[in-house]
Amino acid sequence: MQTMANSLLVCDMDGTLLQADQGISEQNLTAIKYFVEQGGLFTVATGRTERSVEHYLDRLPINVPAILYNGAVIFDFPTGTYLMDCRLPDETHRVVSQIIEMFPGIGVEVYHEGVIYYPFENSITTMHRYREGFNPDFTDFDLLPPLWHKVVLAIDPGIIETVHTYLRGIAQGFDIVQSEPHFLELLPAGANKGSALRTLTAMIDIDLSHTIAIGDNLNDLEMIREAGYGFAVENAHPELTRNADFSCAHHNDHAVADLIRKVELIMERER
Repeated sequence: MQTMANSLLVCDMDGTLLQADQGISEQNLTAIKYFVEQGGLFTVATGRTERSVEHYLDRLPINVPAILYNGAVIFDFPTGTYLMDCRLPDETHRVVSQIIEMFPGIGVEVYHEGVIYYPFENSITTMHRYREGFNPDFTDFDLLPPLWHKVVLAIDPGIIETVHTYLRGIAQGFDIVQSEPHFLELLPAGANKGSALRTLTAMIDIDLSHTIAIGDNLNDLEMIREAGYGFAVENAHPELTRNADFSCAHHNDHAVADLIRKVELIMERER
């Protein structure tokens, strides 16, 4: 009997599936392959672009569409198509301009159709591109294409709350989420991993009660709440841990493999 049949596992990448060196442990890969062999459906929910996730497709057995750009997009890799595609409003350009004027030195990453633009770079954005291995486009801010998927603001953690408060006062038509200690993200209104999970389950005809989600930061919060089984890794933000149904190992200690072991035991008890 396929013990994971009709179950969907949705996994955050950075700080969850990926270890500190950006690799996936053999323990995690073996466990995910076992989950799929037992009839499970597997995908990722990440702030990354489709180009960034493609790097891992030769190893990960993703068998349903992926949630990208922190919930703004649902992307089908076999066909290369957007199944859901949410964009920021035009006024985002003005808001980012105000932020840069008010807080000089903030780095800006603009995500648009698989390309990451760097109109304003700082030491944090430099670290980010080296860590994840992508090659940004350094196009001037006023020459960027319209209708962005998301914007990442790279901010000294010492002022991130001040910037967040300022943004809430001037931002209309989009949501703000902290994805890492030094990142604030601007997303289309209502776009998050939780709402994308609801849309995805409807697309593939899976009940939300049969979903398992795992994450580490505040951009995973809605997804953890929506899932039938919400897991926080040991290194998770305290608020995510408080909202999760279960906890599992640190992302450097094969967290996804630990989750799959625990889920199998939980499901056996529930039968």
